[in-house]
Amino acid sequence: MAQRQSSELKVFRWRGISRNGKRCQGHEYAASSSHVRVKLTQQNIRVTHLRVEKVSPLQRYNQRIKPYELPIFTRQLATMLTANIPLLQAIKLIRDNQRHMSFKSILHNIAADIEMGIPIADAFRTHAIFPPSYIDLVTCGETSGKLTEVFQQLAKHQEKAFKLRKQIIKASIYPCLVVIVSLSVIYLMLTMVVPQFKSMFASFGAELPWFTQQVLSISNAIQAHAVTIFTLLIFIFLVLRVLRASSPQFALCISHVVRRLPVVGKVMSKSFVAQFSRTLATSVSAGLPLLTCLNTAKQNQYPPCYQVALAELYTNTSSGMPLYLAMKRSNLFCEMTLQMVMIGEESGCLDDMLNRIASLHENEIDDLVEQLGQLIEPLVIVVLSLIVGSIVLAIYLPIFNLMNVMG
Repeated sequence: MAQRQSSELKVFRWRGISRNGKRCQGHEYAASSSHVRVKLTQQNIRVTHLRVEKVSPLQRYNQRIKPYELPIFTRQLATMLTANIPLLQAIKLIRDNQRHMSFKSILHNIAADIEMGIPIADAFRTHAIFPPSYIDLVTCGETSGKLTEVFQQLAKHQEKAFKLRKQIIKASIYPCLVVIVSLSVIYLMLTMVVPQFKSMFASFGAELPWFTQQVLSISNAIQAHAVTIFTLLIFIFLVLRVLRASSPQFALCISHVVRRLPVVGKVMSKSFVAQFSRTLATSVSAGLPLLTCLNTAKQNQYPPCYQVALAELYTNTSSGMPLYLAMKRSNLFCEMTLQMVMIGEESGCLDDMLNRIASLHENEIDDLVEQLGQLIEPLVIVVLSLIVGSIVLAIYLPIFNLMNVMG
């Protein structure tokens, strides 16, 4: 039996002879030398020399798999399966037209595994790009013989999840950008504008107003300790990241704090409900048992406070409690969501209700993002105006006092 090849990306430097007899050379990103030889043979190039090089961190970053690639792959595969193209042939077609070498290497290995007789879900499971919920649904489709329907549901789910991710990123970019620009303006005024007036103030020979003295003190402190302050902030950020990664209890506390923030917490809560509902709806509509669906849904990457609540929700449901009561005990879902889940359970249309819940919360996130922009813009303008106005006032107060004395 053929050995399974690694999907780790490498750089191959090659030299060869073209169909016209001319010498040529170049480099290719691939997981193995066989990938490179096959590609060059298709281009009518006879390889004379091939060596592997270590991939630099920058090259690895440039060749990383982007978040949008899995939704695109799933949609392409679902479309081909709907057109009655065999799964193996569909994967090979997508692989041959894939420009991203890391993902192409993964598809090459998946196709090789399927040719060796390995189950489709197991072929996907060996690659971290496919989340546990994805694998569970593929397993269900493979077992029930409804692989085409499952991939169609997965395609819709992946596209919705990617859209939700973009909404959250959109909600965070504008506030961060505004804060960075505001802090930069304040820093430049305190380190470049205020010092220009310092020597002029010293020539007055008179005592400066208290407010001007405070602004000059802040300016001197920032100029003297800017590097120290910046280094300290980076150190605190790194320490918090290490603590969050190494201490589950600390990560849980941080997630609880973020969840209680006025606007950010609301976006975080609604995005969780939307993602959880969408994942659960996809699993239920694929025919998985409810407990398996819940186990699949809670394996997604949620903040720790939601992970703990979902573990309790799973325990309560497995003990025989109705889903909507278990959700109510978790204190994560609003009353409207609970009522819709209760109606879905009683009517046998749980997947449809969950999809409606997800759509409602996704629309609410859109509204929140728009409200966030409308709220932050005037707020930042007011705060920035007050700070800049205070600095300008501190600069001109001594001049006004001097003019009064001279008058």
